[in-house]
Amino acid sequence: MATPPPRRVFLITGPRTASNLLVKILAPDSQPEVQPAGPHGGYYFLPAVLTINQLHVRGKHVDEWTGDERSKMMQAYQAGLNTLEAYVKQAESSGKIAFVKEHANMFFGPQAASKLQFPGREVKDTPWVAELAGKTERSAKNETLIPDELLKTLTPAFLIRHPALAFPSFLRTLVKLPPGVVSSIEAELPIGMTFTAHRSMYEFYADLYSKGPKEDGESWPLVLEADDVINNQEVVVRMAELLGLDSSKLQFSWDAKTKEQIEQTPAIWNVMLSSLNASNGILPEKAASNQTLDIDVETKKWKEEFGEERGAIVERLVREAMPDYEYLKSKRMRMRPKGEKGA
Repeated sequence: MATPPPRRVFLITGPRTASNLLVKILAPDSQPEVQPAGPHGGYYFLPAVLTINQLHVRGKHVDEWTGDERSKMMQAYQAGLNTLEAYVKQAESSGKIAFVKEHANMFFGPQAASKLQFPGREVKDTPWVAELAGKTERSAKNETLIPDELLKTLTPAFLIRHPALAFPSFLRTLVKLPPGVVSSIEAELPIGMTFTAHRSMYEFYADLYSKGPKEDGESWPLVLEADDVINNQEVVVRMAELLGLDSSKLQFSWDAKTKEQIEQTPAIWNVMLSSLNASNGILPEKAASNQTLDIDVETKKWKEEFGEERGAIVERLVREAMPDYEYLKSKRMRMRPKGEKGA
């Protein structure tokens, strides 16, 4: 029997879901079988997100974009796909595992963003899809910019976190970013504070896996909850093994970043990685299960911290996201007694 090619790991995350912590633990740069990737595991579509802010169209309905704005943004998304494709091909030619991390909201196009930003308003523009080897084929359940031909070769693993923790943390990050990175905080909130894209991607892959064999006793695609990253080391080890990573290379403790290292890091990353940079291991207090979370109580705190208007937006988006979060959470990996197999 032919040896299967190394996996193309696709870690699908969201802002402030402990994704940088998970990548730190998985330590892809220390995995000899993993093709070295960009900083923090990828973010191949981050340049497109920066471009959309530089063009000041983040808060503009996509149907109102000018021809020049559309052209520049399509080029930016295409460049992101080209870089991603080049990386996975390089990994394949080297016989190594590709390791890609992306926030779901980054590789869904502006049409999907406008639906979130302008609920109830029609989006007439046809959803975009980037070109891959001259093809732009995308099935009905694929709502991303990435063609089916590439998505179907990736091995997905989803990371989620309770909205009442992830979403206010996202806003705290936005207000601390250097000037010019974000053109409108209000425009970013409905795009970053949602699990709509994650659920859409989960259902795409669940449909794909339902047509194939289940050889390892796990329910695919894999879903990991941030609490389990923090509290349940065994689950993280199991996920790493299923993705083809060497679990002996995982790291659950490390040295905090020095002042000199932080000064040499771009400001945008220092904002996003502030807690991780200052830590020397997992912080248990960051888990939802280690706190008492009452959205009514938290809303009062958000309004005090962010102001009445922004606090109310956070509350609304948290409540709207709960059904998708709970759905995905119901699919998360759990450690089972030895010998017991998953569905």
